[in-house]
Amino acid sequence: MKKDLKSITFKVERNNVFEMILNDRKFLFMAVRTDDFLNKDIPNKANSREFTGEKNPSVRNMKKTLNLEPEMFHSKNLGVRMAATDFIRKEDEITLFFNKHQGIFNGRHTQQVLKKFGKKKAYVLVMVDFDLPQQKLVDISVALNMSKSLELISIGEKKGAFEWVKEALPTESIIYKEGGKGVYYVTDVFKVANLFKIGNDRKYSKVSLKKSLLRKNQIIEENTEKQSLTYTKFILSDMWELYKDLRSNLIIQNNLPKKYSKENELLNGLTLFFIYGIQYMTEINKNNIPVWKEGYSSQIALKICEKLSKDIGKILSKPPYTENTVEWLYRESKFSDVIKRIFADELM
Repeated sequence: MKKDLKSITFKVERNNVFEMILNDRKFLFMAVRTDDFLNKDIPNKANSREFTGEKNPSVRNMKKTLNLEPEMFHSKNLGVRMAATDFIRKEDEITLFFNKHQGIFNGRHTQQVLKKFGKKKAYVLVMVDFDLPQQKLVDISVALNMSKSLELISIGEKKGAFEWVKEALPTESIIYKEGGKGVYYVTDVFKVANLFKIGNDRKYSKVSLKKSLLRKNQIIEENTEKQSLTYTKFILSDMWELYKDLRSNLIIQNNLPKKYSKENELLNGLTLFFIYGIQYMTEINKNNIPVWKEGYSSQIALKICEKLSKDIGKILSKPPYTENTVEWLYRESKFSDVIKRIFADELM
């Protein structure tokens, strides 16, 4: 059985290890010399966060303590919490066994610092829980990470709320939690998906654009709690590709005032306005799912956007748009009505 598990071995002093039974579950509490963390790859599957790097002030403080007063490290650090399946104790060694869901659930930044900078004179406190149910592990990880407000995407990822996005965009490079790696944030995906949110009247929500522009956290929170946008996954792949194509489209950028582009990309907000216009090329089928209207596709939609960007650019080059900021366009203007009219006139 243990051959299917990942094992990590720590050297420990006999008097620095305590085994406990609490509520019929095993716990292990130990003080480990920080240099024993050097070059060890401990699983992090149980955690809500990944390592966010040097920009995190706690990382800098830990390195400073290790260098200037290593004997104080265990007093200034909250330690590392892990979940494991079992352990073996042999003289001065403890070997922990982890399944694919287990590992660190609090203290990832500590572990990553010690992996590179652990010192002989410094100790870290390690507590290991055994055989925690997976769902309980999710709840505990989220609760323990609340000392620094856990971002909504990290909570959503931990609760499995983004699985439908991963199914819709299996090869896309998306960041799903703090410290994750990727090109795009999952929040941007949800801004696009939200434009195809269907209301109780079986029509697209009237406030979808405003919400996508200004209330990204609300969109993520609603998805985490209610999975409110899962039905959009059937059209999401096309719309996400269009989102990327529109942002990089030089024809559109050249037809709009320069302040609506940055570093050769159309601003995110303006891109959402175009997707909002593309909404008129779709319909809601009998299963309450957004689909393309007959005769439309991603390629046709992109060509229409290129064509209409001339008209949109002319409008944005006149007052009151020239006199106000881009942020004003999102918050105060009635530009959504302008987009609606331009696309409706073209498509009708």
